[in-house]
Amino acid sequence: MSKDKDKDKDAAEGEELDAPKPSKLPMLLALVNILATGAVGYLVFANAGPQPVEKEVIDPSIPPTPVPLDPFVVNLNEPKSSRYLKATIEVEVHGEERVALIESKKRAIRADLLRYLSGLKVEDTTGEEKKLKIRDELIARVEKQTGANTLAGLYLTEFVIQ
Repeated sequence: MSKDKDKDKDAAEGEELDAPKPSKLPMLLALVNILATGAVGYLVFANAGPQPVEKEVIDPSIPPTPVPLDPFVVNLNEPKSSRYLKATIEVEVHGEERVALIESKKRAIRADLLRYLSGLKVEDTTGEEKKLKIRDELIARVEKQTGANTLAGLYLTEFVIQ
């Protein structure tokens, strides 16, 4: 009986010696994948810095082109009363490309300006300083829709509160 046990032990040891070793291929592929991903990431993000912006040269002898926006009539943000603001806005741009850009984005510009104007209160609209603040905010919102430095000017040609 002890001979049978010895044979079983010898057979088990032989099987361990004859068993194939695990392949190193998956580990090698994982290493290559990590290195390739790192290299691609470096190439993508190394060139991702801010690119120099080319300044468009504007000929000062050519006057800007006015682009009128449709009149705005909005409820002011006055909870205890019904107050309205009627505003007519005109923007000025240089070049036909920018006129076309304003025309193509008019719907988005109008929606953004309506949201802003309807959030105003009567006290936000009185006085020159507050109107200049409104004008600056309108410029920022138009340029958010069309890109920075698109406008040559923005004019409130009508501004009535009722």
